[in-house]
Amino acid sequence: AMKRILFIMFFIPSILLAQWGEIPFYKDAKFIKNGKIRAIQHQSFLSDGIGEVVHVEFEAAYLFHKNGSLDKAYTLYLNNTSDSVHYEYSKGKLTKEKHYSNRASILPYYEVIYSYDKKGLLEEKRDHYTKTSTSYYYDKNILTQEVSTVDDSPIVYRIIYSKDGELDKKTTITERGNGKRTEEIELSSRDNQGNLTQELYTNGTEINDAFFYKNYYSENQLDGFSQFKKDMQTVNFTVAYRYNEKNWI
Repeated sequence: AMKRILFIMFFIPSILLAQWGEIPFYKDAKFIKNGKIRAIQHQSFLSDGIGEVVHVEFEAAYLFHKNGSLDKAYTLYLNNTSDSVHYEYSKGKLTKEKHYSNRASILPYYEVIYSYDKKGLLEEKRDHYTKTSTSYYYDKNILTQEVSTVDDSPIVYRIIYSKDGELDKKTTITERGNGKRTEEIELSSRDNQGNLTQELYTNGTEINDAFFYKNYYSENQLDGFSQFKKDMQTVNFTVAYRYNEKNWI
């Protein structure tokens, strides 16, 4: 059976969703803002499970400002189509994403706009491609809820963040406006360095899916990780990091 392998060069994981937006890899990072990272090269490919590459699905590059904030992102696909994103900031906060694409299935240009409250916390995100507005709510500056609505649609998407013992709990509720609603719960845990160790998805009574992560370290340096299915035998993907002589990924 084919194993999906995701290989990343020059990458450090972050949790700054408000700063990075919906950008691959940055939802779980915490070191990248140190400014040492200048670029990331990312390649996604399918392997036959014994080390041979079947085909490359896409290649991407991410360029950063000296302060560590993301400047531009480029993605090249198999058929030589491409996407690019340019990021704009104000007072250190991500305010706009400019998306460009020559893929037939995507708009040639659209924007994602971010706005903040008086405390500097992310207050709203407006995606002009999906026509979705997302509002963010906090308790003592800790994000507790996201509420998303789509133009001309009665559907409301609600994400609630809480704790279940030592686990982080994320409850995703879809309200369809006709009295019907669906709910999915994600329970996750992390190691002392903040890297994922498990994810469990349920509908409240039954497990829909479960993943476990094994993180590999050399002393305090993260060398990579693997994601396993709940049987702990099936490897979904493996991520590896390479460091240069300055200890930059």
